[in-house]
Amino acid sequence: MKSVDISAETTIHVKLLSENAWDETVIGFHQDARPQFDKKLDAFKFYSGNEALLGIATVADHLDTANSGDPVNFDQLSISMWPIPEDDLSIDLFIRKGSQTEMTLVNDMVDSFDDNMCLILQDKELGNTVSFNQGESYTFEMNPESSATRFSILVSAPLQSEVVSESCENENDGEAIAFGFGSAPWDFHWRNASGDTIRSTIESYAPDTIQNLPPGFYEVIVTNNAESCTSAEKLVIIEPAPEEWADYAVLATSCYDVNEAAVQLKLAPQYDWDVRLNDEQSSPLHECQSYTGDTTFTGLPAGTLTIDLTSNCGNKLTIPWIQTTSPKA
Repeated sequence: MKSVDISAETTIHVKLLSENAWDETVIGFHQDARPQFDKKLDAFKFYSGNEALLGIATVADHLDTANSGDPVNFDQLSISMWPIPEDDLSIDLFIRKGSQTEMTLVNDMVDSFDDNMCLILQDKELGNTVSFNQGESYTFEMNPESSATRFSILVSAPLQSEVVSESCENENDGEAIAFGFGSAPWDFHWRNASGDTIRSTIESYAPDTIQNLPPGFYEVIVTNNAESCTSAEKLVIIEPAPEEWADYAVLATSCYDVNEAAVQLKLAPQYDWDVRLNDEQSSPLHECQSYTGDTTFTGLPAGTLTIDLTSNCGNKLTIPWIQTTSPKA
């Protein structure tokens, strides 16, 4: 049986409170989740079947089975885990008022939240749309005519970015692109690890690019002119250039005048390499340019060989004393 890691990128704890009762539902985002009910990640709506008790859950819809082929009662199911959103997402809430009328919805906690998503509570009955980030609440009345699904939580699409890490050691040529959050125009503000603003772009209708970055941690803040979800921020990491390395293995040795030796060359795969394999007199046996990955040289003579390497960054490496002589020679 395959185990499932149910840790989530973000979990939102939403409480429904009345004067003398409360209930809670959890909305999570998981890389393996689906927008339909999944018995490995999702749950039943309510801990009790007593209709007189207050309750809150998310709505499971568009379902035929509970991921098993067996008939199920969808009125009892709740979607707890959703795919990590790439676009704006609307999640319907189901309110069971029981014997209560005056209630409050509270965003009690957002776990692992990095200010990269914005939450909005929509009251479809009254036409209200309010901010619903951590710690915020909304008080309402459930009348006999009120729909159990009058509320939705709108989750904004997270702030998207792309990163190009440093190409060669000490080049400091990292690059990052931030895309707009919400409706254009956008303001982009980039900060370094010390909190200093290193770039600002105002009233832009296009993604913003920052270049020539040394490896390190950066923060981008994007703002817009919307009434809700006006800003988002994201940590951007520029990785240093990978180490330039080369290694080898003698796969076969040779007796003199037979040329049966074989040498495998292993290269840092992030770079292109010019390669020259030399014999004992430093004369080239093999030469290749802009080579990437590992290779095996065969038909090599007995002796002490060397390999000269130049990366596309211009750095030179030499592998000396490659012994290909057979012990029997």
